[in-house]
Amino acid sequence: MQHWILTVCLGVSLSFPLFSQAASENTEQNYAKQRQIFLKAEYAARDPKKFGYKKLYDQLDGYPLQPYAELAYLKRRPFMSMKSKIEAFLEAYEGTPMDWPLRRPWLEYLAQKGQKTLFLQFYRPTKNAGLQCTYYRYQLEKQPPEKVWPEIEKLWLVGKTQPRSCNALFKKWKKAGNLTQDLIWKRLRLAITNGNYALIPYLHKQMPKDEKYLADLWLKVRRSSSYIRNPDRFIHKNEKEKEIAIFGMKRLIWKDRELAIKTWKMLQDHFDFAPQQAQQVIRTISVSLATAHDRRALDWLAKLPAAVEDKTLLQWQVAAPLRFQEWDRVRDVINALPVEKAKENAWRYWLARSLEQEDTAKKDATIFFQELAMKRNYYGFLAASRIGLPPQLQHRPMTTGRTAIPKVAQHAGVLRAAELYKLKRYVPARREWHYLKSVLPREEQFALAQVAKQNGWFDRVILILPELGYMHDVEMRFPLAYKASFSRMSRQNKISPSWAFAVTRKESLFMTDAHSSSGALGLMQLLPSTAKEVAKRRLKKNHLYNPTTNIKLGTKYLKQLLRMTKGNHTMATAAYNAGFTNVRRWLPDDDKTMPTDIWIESIPFSQTRDYVKSVLAFQQIYAIQLGETQPFINDVVEGEISAL
Repeated sequence: MQHWILTVCLGVSLSFPLFSQAASENTEQNYAKQRQIFLKAEYAARDPKKFGYKKLYDQLDGYPLQPYAELAYLKRRPFMSMKSKIEAFLEAYEGTPMDWPLRRPWLEYLAQKGQKTLFLQFYRPTKNAGLQCTYYRYQLEKQPPEKVWPEIEKLWLVGKTQPRSCNALFKKWKKAGNLTQDLIWKRLRLAITNGNYALIPYLHKQMPKDEKYLADLWLKVRRSSSYIRNPDRFIHKNEKEKEIAIFGMKRLIWKDRELAIKTWKMLQDHFDFAPQQAQQVIRTISVSLATAHDRRALDWLAKLPAAVEDKTLLQWQVAAPLRFQEWDRVRDVINALPVEKAKENAWRYWLARSLEQEDTAKKDATIFFQELAMKRNYYGFLAASRIGLPPQLQHRPMTTGRTAIPKVAQHAGVLRAAELYKLKRYVPARREWHYLKSVLPREEQFALAQVAKQNGWFDRVILILPELGYMHDVEMRFPLAYKASFSRMSRQNKISPSWAFAVTRKESLFMTDAHSSSGALGLMQLLPSTAKEVAKRRLKKNHLYNPTTNIKLGTKYLKQLLRMTKGNHTMATAAYNAGFTNVRRWLPDDDKTMPTDIWIESIPFSQTRDYVKSVLAFQQIYAIQLGETQPFINDVVEGEISAL
C-alpha cells in the first residue's frame, strides 16, 4: 500500500506498576469519577452560571486535567476583565501545550483593542504570520526601523499570500525603500515553485514594465512544461530566462523524457548555459533515466562528478551500473568518494560485492563483509549471510535513569497525557509528551523511556531512544506488541510472524490509532479500500483502529501479496508499500533475472527502497527474538528476481 506522511497518535492504556496495586486501583477509581466531572466542567465553561462551572471545577482538585478545564473557561473569555486570571494561567503553564491555545486568542483580542503595551508583554515568538506582523508593527514604534526591516523582509519573502493584517506593515516597509527587484524575483520563484498562482498577479504589478513578460513566461512554463520546446520564446537569452528554461526542463523530464532530451539539445544551442546550470539539467535527466532502468543513464551519469552531498544522485551513480552489473563502474564511483563517505554501510557493502566478482580480490571482499557483519542493520545482516556468519543484534539492556522512574512516572505531564488518552484526545496527549521530553534533564529522559516501556507506549519508546543516542536495547526498540494476535493471525495466513511484526513496526510503530496522509489506518496501515477488498465487505474506519481486526486483515493482505508475487517475500514487501502494479513494472525483462539485493538497491521510489531495507532488517531482528529458524535473509543474498 502507498504510505506517505504518517500522523501518530497516542494509543495505549497507562497504568503505573511501580506502585502498589491497591494504590493504583484507588487512584484509577478516583480518576474515573473525576474524568466525568471534567467533561461536565468543560461543557459548563460555555455558560458557567447556567451549568455550575465553579462547583464542578472545585471538584477536580488533584485531577491531572484540572488546568484543561480552566483553559476551556479562559480561552472563551479573552477580555480585559479576565486579565489577572489569564496572566496567572499563562505564567503557570508557559511553554506547555496549554500555553498557545490561550495566548493566541488573548493576543488577538489585545491587537483588536489596540493594547500595544500588553500585546508586547504577552507576545512570544510564533509562526502565526498575523501575530508576527502586529508585533513588528508595534516594534517599529519602539525601535530604530533598521533593526526591524530584516524581520519584515522574512515575513514578506514567502511563497504564499500573507494575512491582510500584514498589509499595513508591508506598506511601511516598501515605502522606506526596502522592496528590491531581486526580492520580487525571489518571491516569484517561491510562488511558482509552490504552485501558488494567486500570488502571481500581485508580484506582476510590482515588477518593472520591461520584466513583466518574465512573470507571464514563467507562469506558462509552470502550467505546461512543454512550452519551452520553442527556444524562440526566450527572446533576450538573459539569466532570468535561463532560470525559467531550466525550471521547465526539470519538469518536462519527468513528464516526457524523450521530448525533454530533444528539447535540451535545442536549448543548449539557444542559450550559453554556465556549467553549473547545465549540470542541474544533466543530473535530472540522469536520475530520470536511472529510475526508468534505461541503460542510457550510464552515459549521462558519466558526465557528472561523483556526488558527495547529493544523496539521490550518489544513489543512482551506484545503483544504475549495479542494475546492469557493471561492477567496474560501481567500484570506480565508490573509490572516488572521500574516505569517510566511502565508509558508509551501503557503499562499503557494494564495494565488497564488486570486489567479490574478481578472484584476486575475494579476500578483500571478505574483510569488508566481516567488518559489516558486526552491525545491526540491513547491510550488516546481508554481509553476515554472505560469509556464513550469524546476524549480530548487539543487544544491551538500558539501565540509565532507573532510579528516576518513580519521580517521572508521577510527573504532571505524564499523568495529563495518560488522562488525555483515556478521553481519546490523542493530539494534546502527544503534545504533552513532546513538551515533557523537551524539559526533563537527560537522566530523567531515560527514565521517561522506561516508564513508556512499562506502560505500553511503544511508539514513544521507539522514538525517544534514537534521540537519546541509545540504540542498543533491542527489546525496547523492537517490542513484541500484540504478540498473541500477531502469532495467531500469522499462523492462520501461513506467513512468518516476524514479517508481520516488521511491517507493523515500520508502518505505525505499533500505534493502533495511527493514520497516514493517504488515508491508511491502524497498526498495519491499511487503506479502507484495501481492507474492503481483503475482507470482502465494507468496513467502517473505526474497525481498522481495532488491533485484532487490523492484524487479521493486514496479515491476510500480506498472504495475498505473497501469492501474487509467486512466493517472493521481497517483492511482496515492496508491493505492500508501493502497490503490486508498480512492483511488476520494476521487474527485469522476461528473459532476464537479477540478484535480489541489486533489485532492492535499484527500486525507483526512494521511499519504497528504504522501506524494503528497513522491513527486511526488522524481520531479521524479530526472527531472532521469536526463535524462528528460517534464515530468510539468505533468500535475499542467494535469491534472484525475475519477471512474473
